[in-house]
Amino acid sequence: MKRLVILSATITLLAALSACGSTANSNSQSSSSETSTAAVTDAAETTEPDTSEEANAEPVTEIGEDSSVVLEVSNHCVLISNSSAPVFSVALSQEIADGCGNIGLFDESGNQVASLLDDGNDCDHKAGDLIYSAGFMYNLRGVHKFTAKSDNFETDSVTVSYIDEITDEDIAEMDKLTAEIGESVNSLKDKDGNVPHEKAGEAYDLVIECVKKLYDEGKVVEYHRNPDNVEIKFAMGITYIYEVKDPLCD
Repeated sequence: MKRLVILSATITLLAALSACGSTANSNSQSSSSETSTAAVTDAAETTEPDTSEEANAEPVTEIGEDSSVVLEVSNHCVLISNSSAPVFSVALSQEIADGCGNIGLFDESGNQVASLLDDGNDCDHKAGDLIYSAGFMYNLRGVHKFTAKSDNFETDSVTVSYIDEITDEDIAEMDKLTAEIGESVNSLKDKDGNVPHEKAGEAYDLVIECVKKLYDEGKVVEYHRNPDNVEIKFAMGITYIYEVKDPLCD
């Protein structure tokens, strides 16, 4: 019989105080590793070239439209008592760097909390490598979203949870969230209350939809859609693995 990795069955939990190591931001927002496909045009179809002035004009990049600039963070869950602040960084092309001016790190309230620099000092490893970095630590527990912004770009946000210790309230909140994730696949369950293994892909899609909502609410700070499971890191610092088990592997 297959198993769902929810609290009433098999659940994999990794404590954040040991699991909150350096991770790549996959959300960024997305955070997720879902697969997307692009539309392909018919190779046999031909059209006359557009020689109009508008068609040959140089493209204009507005602030927020340059998707090539991604804000990365070294740690999505940060222990406040740890003296090491999470490091935020952006890697720029020479063209963007030449026209960007000051690069600010902004919180969700629009306050600039740091400047990203490429000077080789502090958390910036090497001067002149076009990777601009800054560290920033909150001293109070909470979940915050950050963006990097300059004259010619603005990144999507990354989420960082600043935590102290896992409390009974955190465990109760985790119980509630994992139950909500489990309920998101109710439409796929058989008469025994299990998701058939052949519907695992559909189940993971539904879980991702649910987790995206929790991410927007600040209850999830990072998530990954893997081939055989969905890995979810909650804001309280616990990592949860949702998985539909193959009964042949039991």
